[in-house]
Amino acid sequence: MNIENLTSKQISDKLAEHGIKMHFNSNRKKLEEALLTITTHEDDIMETATADVIELAPGTTHTAEGIELEGKISSEAMKLIRIIVRPNDPLKRESEGDIFTAGSDLVDRGRAVKKYVPYNNEEGWHVPNMIYQNMKEAECQIFKKVRRNGEDMMETHMIKAYNIEVLPQLTQAELDTLASTQKAHNTLG
Repeated sequence: MNIENLTSKQISDKLAEHGIKMHFNSNRKKLEEALLTITTHEDDIMETATADVIELAPGTTHTAEGIELEGKISSEAMKLIRIIVRPNDPLKRESEGDIFTAGSDLVDRGRAVKKYVPYNNEEGWHVPNMIYQNMKEAECQIFKKVRRNGEDMMETHMIKAYNIEVLPQLTQAELDTLASTQKAHNTLG
């Protein structure tokens, strides 16, 4: 492949085929360097491969000169975290749970990720990391009664919306028990 014969648009398209999104205003030199890095890396993989077909594991990525493949970001965002969620919002304390949504143009081809999360589930619930991160940062507004100049007033305060406890991942024995329970109750999804 002769890069000099390619237009900037063609170089950008080739990078997109490899999962690399460059800024729309990147200069030609940067585009060429990125493509050379990727093609050189592919050549190295081909030389060291012992099998006829090479398949990179989902989420496998390589960073070269500040260029990161999209798969790494996506796999980190979709990694499951086991949590127990307890709402601090007085309006949600009686709720059984909520549907949470998070999204990024770098994850799941830009589609929003939605997940129902029950509250106070002591066994834990698996949610994608990007939803967990959003829940961790969420805040809610509460009102507190304060006395100022002899008068009672309501003052607003921002607090964390949820108390989140991160649990360890399930062991293989726990997964096997869960699988048999789901099979017995016919609740396989």
